[in-house]
Amino acid sequence: MKVSFAGFSFIGAIFISVIYNMSVQAQVSPDNTLGTTVKGIDNYTITNGTRVGNNLFHSFSQFSIPSNGSVLFDNATDIQNIFSRVTGGDISHIRGEISAKGTANLFLLNPAGVIFDAKASLKIGGSFFGTTANSIKFADGAEFSAVNPNANTLLTMSVPIGLQMGSNPGSINVYGSKLAIPAKNTFALVGNNLTFDQSSITARDGRVELASVTANNLVGLSTNTNGFSLNLNGVNQFQNINFSNAARVDTSGNQGGAIALQGQKITLSGSSSITSHTLGTSSGQGILIKASESLELIGQPALSNTTIAAYSQPTARGRGGDVTIETPLLNVLNGAQINTRAYGIGDSGNITVKSTVVNVIGEAIYTPTKQRFSVSTLAANTMNGSQGRGGDVVIDAAQVNIRDGAELRATARGTGDGGNIIVTANNLSITGETATGEPAFLTGMSTSIREYATGRGGDIILNVGKLEVLNGPGIRTGTYGEGTSGDIIVNADEVTVGGSSSTGVSSRFFASTNGNYDFATEQLISLGKGQGGNITFNVGKLNLLDGGRISTSTETYGQAGNITIQANSINIAGVSQLPSGQLLYSLDATGPSGLYASSTGPGIAGSVNLTTEKLSLGDRGEIVVSGKGTGDAGNMLIRANYLNLDQASKLRSEANTGEGGNIDLQVRDVLLMRNGSYISAEAGGNGGNIKINAPNIVGLENSDIIANAVQGRGGNIQITTQGIVGLQYRNLLNPREVVTNDITASSQFNVNGTVQIHHTGVDPNFGVIKLPENFTDPSQKITSGCAASTDSSFVAIGRGGIPKNPSEDIRSDRTWSDMRDISPFRTRQQVQAQISKSAAVLVQATSWHRNHQGKIELIADQSSMNVPPSLTCAEVSQTSLHSH
Repeated sequence: MKVSFAGFSFIGAIFISVIYNMSVQAQVSPDNTLGTTVKGIDNYTITNGTRVGNNLFHSFSQFSIPSNGSVLFDNATDIQNIFSRVTGGDISHIRGEISAKGTANLFLLNPAGVIFDAKASLKIGGSFFGTTANSIKFADGAEFSAVNPNANTLLTMSVPIGLQMGSNPGSINVYGSKLAIPAKNTFALVGNNLTFDQSSITARDGRVELASVTANNLVGLSTNTNGFSLNLNGVNQFQNINFSNAARVDTSGNQGGAIALQGQKITLSGSSSITSHTLGTSSGQGILIKASESLELIGQPALSNTTIAAYSQPTARGRGGDVTIETPLLNVLNGAQINTRAYGIGDSGNITVKSTVVNVIGEAIYTPTKQRFSVSTLAANTMNGSQGRGGDVVIDAAQVNIRDGAELRATARGTGDGGNIIVTANNLSITGETATGEPAFLTGMSTSIREYATGRGGDIILNVGKLEVLNGPGIRTGTYGEGTSGDIIVNADEVTVGGSSSTGVSSRFFASTNGNYDFATEQLISLGKGQGGNITFNVGKLNLLDGGRISTSTETYGQAGNITIQANSINIAGVSQLPSGQLLYSLDATGPSGLYASSTGPGIAGSVNLTTEKLSLGDRGEIVVSGKGTGDAGNMLIRANYLNLDQASKLRSEANTGEGGNIDLQVRDVLLMRNGSYISAEAGGNGGNIKINAPNIVGLENSDIIANAVQGRGGNIQITTQGIVGLQYRNLLNPREVVTNDITASSQFNVNGTVQIHHTGVDPNFGVIKLPENFTDPSQKITSGCAASTDSSFVAIGRGGIPKNPSEDIRSDRTWSDMRDISPFRTRQQVQAQISKSAAVLVQATSWHRNHQGKIELIADQSSMNVPPSLTCAEVSQTSLHSH
């Protein structure tokens, strides 16, 4: 192979150029404005400069340190602040060590940019401040400028108060460096874009401030016990901050230092971490991250994953620091985590997120082996042996999405109480399942008291507009020891819980009481006595579909929690996907959608209390209170305007050996049962009681009301209604096998229960007098002598009508009457029969004459045909008396 002279000359020119550029970049030289003196080659010593009070000012045209080189600021030990500027316009490449004497704080100001390479390090006694601002402003109005070094500006002995960014500020990059400062000091970088790659920044018990800002912004500075802190309230636009390849920021120490990041888009990936752990008696100062566009944590399958964390360590008595995040978009992906923990006496810190959209999604899975390293998580936990309280996980956002194995978690493993999970959002969506299908790592939310822990578990409180839990996730509280489980409280406009995972595990809310398990061997060590948590819903509309369920349970001596729901409408329907195999986890559930309060051990099951306008159950949906072990079943109380059971849906109370639970239904309008639906309170011992108060009850198509028992007494059924259609009482032990609509309270080996039906409606026969079957012979009641009389009559003196029925209310409908005594004016005379006179027969006049008064009278002769008059009944009676 031949290389031409021209080609060789070109290669040589490139090589010489690279050597030249490296020599130019790898040097420190003064600009002769402030009397700065630089001595040495590669290892530089800087003297002189301009001193004003306890402030020392240096000015360089170039400031770059070669690999394995160094720069020593040979300052007086009483200097408090060293202000150095780079005015030549070249980026500062720091490949070696920067050191200073005493406890002076060092400021490095280069508007062109700063790069810290692999072997860069700091050996100073105070704080370090690196910035690409144009100038540093002071309290007395003085300004230390890197772009106008020849200005006749007087230097000052006052403190710095701000950084003025120029029109084109450079970036700051940290590649492979390990930068550390002494304890209780500040490490700060302010530039236009910050990049950290496979590097570390350490400030034990100190403060790390990282800010990425755009041109022409003023960043405020203030002093504190750890040196300086930034004030970015006046910044109107930010730039990006990126952490990759296990880049690390750490302020852990006796009190746990503070970390504050502010930028536009802040990204952590490749097992990068931001940590502040507390090891001593003071409380941690915590982590604050503000991103004007987004904060994104991206995990990977590694033993140490991408994380933001603040722990109270085993040696700590102080409280761990809080993690506070403010951003429009938070993404926690692929197994990345945000954690606070308590290992010792101190409490765990809180996690607080204020955002528009929060996405917690996925796991860190090594694909060839399907090995899980971590799940995407926001968690505040207490660990084994700890005594402190767990922190809270608080999210305030418009949209929250938790998917595909990710979860929010607050676990207590010690003697302290667990923390709470509180989510306030317009929309909360929880969906998907783990990549490996392991139910022990369910998507969703959980608070729990683990084995041997004695505190109280935290609550899950959801204040949302619309909530969806779909395709297998769980929202759960539980206890595995002696402690009491936390509660679940949901306040929402609409909640839908539906579907199941690919293995057939139902989506659900549940609060459980479990025994102490050895999870290595999956063996139950002992039964605990911890009390189960309650589940309370205050919602507009609740949908439980395709296996979706809400449940409380106990397998221990502890009592299960209650389910209380107040809703405008409740719809329960459907069945989950059939399990693909045996369920791996004891708390996994599959089957019909519904509400379940159960006991599988000696403890008492919880109760179900519903208040709603409309409750509809269809397609095998159910509400169940049960005692499947030796414990008693709980009770069921439903208050509804309208209750519809259809398509083999059911309300069930069941118990194996304990007492059956009671079912109490208070329905304002209609109870409708159709297509094989039923209400049942059956038990191996005594059956539960069923009480129904509904004006209209309809049971059709083999629908039943059952309170049967096997060995004990059948339960009692008490129904108050205006009318029942379809259902009839029958003494049946197997009403489900008989295609009729039955009401039964039978017992196989003991005493049947009672069935009482109280009708409250209007009886059409009520108030009607039954007529006698033997009629009176009217001939015995009427005088035969008057039968042919045309003048006979019957008169009943009075107001008339029929007498009042004695079972009717007494009502006064009397008219006004004069109640004055008029007896002195009343004379009594003997009642005499009046004999009517016969009518006179008219005869024609035949003559006339004048009487003694002088008047003329007509005179007729008497007729020879006189007709005898007919007698009245009175005359007959009187004649009869005279004849005797």
